[in-house]
Amino acid sequence: GRDRNNRRTCVFRVEVGRIKGTGKCQLASPNRGDVADALRIAYDQVKKHLTDLGIKDSLAQWDLRVQVANPMEADEPSLMGMPVYVAIVSALRGQPIETGTVVSGEMSVQGNLEGIDSVGEIIMIAREYGAVRIALPFLCEVDVSNVPGDLTKSIEIVYYDQPSDLVDRVLTKRETES
Repeated sequence: GRDRNNRRTCVFRVEVGRIKGTGKCQLASPNRGDVADALRIAYDQVKKHLTDLGIKDSLAQWDLRVQVANPMEADEPSLMGMPVYVAIVSALRGQPIETGTVVSGEMSVQGNLEGIDSVGEIIMIAREYGAVRIALPFLCEVDVSNVPGDLTKSIEIVYYDQPSDLVDRVLTKRETES
């Protein structure tokens, strides 16, 4: 994501706790700003696509508590739509995100993916924080082709064109049943 105030690229960690409840989804930190908007949009999109996402339970039986850790001390996290979306689905399906994966991207209220700027900087920061894989919208493919090869050679780039496509690419694979 970014720090909304100075547009600095930052790494955030999104954690979602799931407990028995009544269908609430809220931020653990103050419920304001771009992260609160991203949470509302992501949760609405998850509700619309439960079956497509492989979520069998009704959301009405769970409460979700979302925390955005901010190790780079951004004043106000922004551009967090897809990371929040994936974290919610991960919690609801009980499948963690693959180790070393960074998710980047934003979605509109309708669930459409939006472009990202400074893709090279995003890849560089992700690598510095230990990422081995980064998920980017297909809209960024041309931008990635313009990034120096030494930045992209040691990181796997996973492209996605739909939020549900991203989920299947970054969550750990379920054990096959015998």
